[in-house]
Amino acid sequence: MSSYLDASVLVKLLNGDLRSLPEDGPLLVSSFAAGEVGSVLSRLVRTHELSREDADTWLAEFDAWCDQATTSTETDAVDVRMSSRMVRNFDLQTKLPDTIHIVSAERRDATLITSDRRLAAAAERRGCQARLL
Repeated sequence: MSSYLDASVLVKLLNGDLRSLPEDGPLLVSSFAAGEVGSVLSRLVRTHELSREDADTWLAEFDAWCDQATTSTETDAVDVRMSSRMVRNFDLQTKLPDTIHIVSAERRDATLITSDRRLAAAAERRGCQARLL
């Protein structure tokens, strides 16, 4: 089975906080998750927690890793439309970005890999396989 990596896991990978990833199938990285990685790095540069040069280096390393070790998948209008409906389920207690990751994993028949406990719990309540790293 494929594993869909959300942004929380990707940022931990960049930061060196994560040492292992699932090895039992393809690793999927969506265009949305990749965009969130860029957003996190942009915030760190804005708040002077990371230099622009370091952010550029991290992004180059991230892009190279994605090209070599993952399968890219596009986030499309269907993902966003389904997520917009899902976020209205107040029992899940999710934000739109979280539901986009859940829907992306579900539609690609992948296990959602995250370091966000709330996201993993919401995915499992929906019947989406999730693994907390």
